[in-house]
Amino acid sequence: MSRSLLGALPLCVAVGALAMTGGAQPQERAAEVGGTVTAGGGTGLREAPDDGAAVVGTAAGGARIDVLCVAEADHGSTWYLVRADADAYAWAPAEDIRVKGDGPAAC
Repeated sequence: MSRSLLGALPLCVAVGALAMTGGAQPQERAAEVGGTVTAGGGTGLREAPDDGAAVVGTAAGGARIDVLCVAEADHGSTWYLVRADADAYAWAPAEDIRVKGDGPAAC
């Protein structure tokens, strides 16, 4: 996964971005769920759950990714808060990621 200068986005900032977009307040940190990027061209990882938010990195098609929780944006799209790497978190559109099992808990 590639990272921009903003790639080291702490979890607290990412969750704060969700709260600012009208999403639910985060619960205690839930267990991560495994996921796979299904978009053939990969997916952009964003600093907030919105198509207009800055892209802070990318995940290649077929890449395995850890999904922390799921949220719905104001305009109705669904987003996953993901661990981009060991110390970076970002948002990815749910339509680009297949999760294992029942999926993640709500943020």
